[in-house]
Amino acid sequence: MNRKNIHLTIALTGNRLSGKDSVGKLFAKIGIPVFDADAILKFLINYNPSVPEAVKRCFGDSYVMGDYINPMLFDTDEKMSRLISIVEYPLFDAYSKFREKYKSYNHYTIFNSSVIFEKRWYDKFDFVINVSAPVEDRRYRYEQKMGELNDWVFKNEMSNIGKNIKADHVIHNHGQGQDVYKHILDIDYKISQEYYLRKNTRIKNEMIRFENEGDWADVKSITT
Repeated sequence: MNRKNIHLTIALTGNRLSGKDSVGKLFAKIGIPVFDADAILKFLINYNPSVPEAVKRCFGDSYVMGDYINPMLFDTDEKMSRLISIVEYPLFDAYSKFREKYKSYNHYTIFNSSVIFEKRWYDKFDFVINVSAPVEDRRYRYEQKMGELNDWVFKNEMSNIGKNIKADHVIHNHGQGQDVYKHILDIDYKISQEYYLRKNTRIKNEMIRFENEGDWADVKSITT
């Protein structure tokens, strides 16, 4: 097995106005590094100098205005998905660097993204946490935030139930739901337990290998 430090990667996702970002802030509050993939994604789309030319090749010249893309033309989920694919590599490259920064100090890092299931990124992570809230609650939050209700915003989204089934952990974020902070602490404990289980399994397998090879000179390196 790999002798590098074991570091788990956790995806945090949820539908629009589910409270995903608030949950991310609570994980950060207990000391877990949270990579804001949605914010980085927006930055890459708007300011990565290679994006306009890639958009022209993929969609046509009309989708670019000078050095910037025309956001008004990306009006369907299919177009947005193709646009995200253009910057997928630099996004995950940035996350890889983020992990390197923290992996010696933390058991895991969180990749906070709203499109984990839509882009089929779940296979890139050890576990996925979905923040779930009923659409009625989310419509109400949207109306309170925007001053009006726009049902189109919620029309084509992937269902909460579908995401909950696919997720490893579900945080129900609604008025009569669970205590979100306590559930975060519970998930943190379970992830930490998994970390130690994998670490101990790695050490055990390395020791067996060294014993079979008759070489114990490097055993200390796998236990630290």
